[in-house]
Amino acid sequence: MSALRTKKTSALDDRKTRCFLCDLTSLRLEQAGIVFSQHIQTVHDPQFYLYFLIYLRQKRLADCSAIERFVKNTVWCSRSDILGRAHWLPHEQTWIIQGKTHENSVYQSLEAQIKQLVDMQIKQQGQMRSMQEAHDKENMKNNTRGKTIIDHLQALREKD
Repeated sequence: MSALRTKKTSALDDRKTRCFLCDLTSLRLEQAGIVFSQHIQTVHDPQFYLYFLIYLRQKRLADCSAIERFVKNTVWCSRSDILGRAHWLPHEQTWIIQGKTHENSVYQSLEAQIKQLVDMQIKQQGQMRSMQEAHDKENMKNNTRGKTIIDHLQALREKD
């Protein structure tokens, strides 16, 4: 009876501290900056995998995408070993941990590109301001010349 209780307690502890699908511990996930409860509710929720398998079971092989076909052939193959059928599941892997370093470099690259764009925009705004000021000065000169010419023509008319 004691051994059964210990086994049950161990199984409960595993469910509280280990992802059922990828087998990563809550400690490992949290060291990577991932909240364990969110991981098992969003990334590796067993219900989603079950729904996916039910969906695949009902879908014709001819209508499956390449990934769906691979999973369907793996899960419902004629092999008798269970482990062979489960090799499509992530084992001690999650795309969040794998993508963290790549994701960080992508964010840094995007930040650098955004900074470049902002700097270019500021520079172009300064150039546009300078061009507008030069244009306004030229218009003022032309208006002054035009006014002088108009004044001169009016003076000539008055003489006539």
